[in-house]
Amino acid sequence: MLDQKVLTKPCNPKINHAKNMDMFTGIVQKKVSAVSYDKGDAIGVLTLDRDGIDLNDTEIGASIAVNGVCLTLTQFTNTTMQFDIVQSTMDKSNLHALSGGDLVNIEKSLKMGDTNSGHEVSGHVDGMGHIHAKDIIGESHRIQIKLPDELMRYIFAQGFIALNGISLTISAIDKAQNILEVWIIPETARVTNICDLDIGDPVNIEIEKRTQIMVDTIRDAVKDYLDNGDGKALIE
Repeated sequence: MLDQKVLTKPCNPKINHAKNMDMFTGIVQKKVSAVSYDKGDAIGVLTLDRDGIDLNDTEIGASIAVNGVCLTLTQFTNTTMQFDIVQSTMDKSNLHALSGGDLVNIEKSLKMGDTNSGHEVSGHVDGMGHIHAKDIIGESHRIQIKLPDELMRYIFAQGFIALNGISLTISAIDKAQNILEVWIIPETARVTNICDLDIGDPVNIEIEKRTQIMVDTIRDAVKDYLDNGDGKALIE
């Protein structure tokens, strides 16, 4: 009989806070297959193949990033793990498009004392981009992502970004076409799903939070200054 842990009551909001910071590094541990996705009216239930993911130190209610989206673990067995997904998460991420066999990136949340080898990732995605172009140069992959207008203002060459939960450095940008470029080394290609995606496929985007705060603060300050002066606000 499978060793099964099932959530029988609402998650305790304090669970795991003593040892988990509910933050991630963007260093994906493994890509696994979706077993099923039951798309309910308000809450969907996503079941994934564990495929060797170690959950021995993990409790029901723990935070796990799936394609960069912070989800709560509601049930797991020796072979599968299950998550609930609310409507707002479905709308804002590519999880709504999952079907059986699709690959997703998995990262367990940081624990106190763990080393962050990527950058601080919250698991709260800001929206989606789409694969615009991809090619292989030598042993590396070059991938271009098309972004929506509202996210492009936070994109800077050599800045950090999380794509499907992967911490990456932006190598180049094209502001006119809303495109960013990243390079994928062989190890990242092996462990994650980013190179398995096709042209047009959606990609979850999480902007680096310090950059977002800095840009928004400067924009708000300049807008207030212009609004309170003789000129009109130039920042939309």
